[in-house]
Amino acid sequence: KNEVLSLLADKADNFESHNDLLLFYTTDAESLYKLLLKQKLEVDYALYRRSTLEDVFLKLTGRSLRE
Repeated sequence: KNEVLSLLADKADNFESHNDLLLFYTTDAESLYKLLLKQKLEVDYALYRRSTLEDVFLKLTGRSLRE
């Protein structure tokens, strides 16, 4: 986890760490993923997707739509 953070933290727009989960916010997720592979760091699971309006709401308010 620390290796991934040190490699990607300054290349992402923002990041969050939750236990064993790392979330990186970027406009170029594919490049970050390729960098991980190039450094031969083990990745259990990776998902990249565009932000949704719900993501923006949660980021701005810190609350879910159901609260």
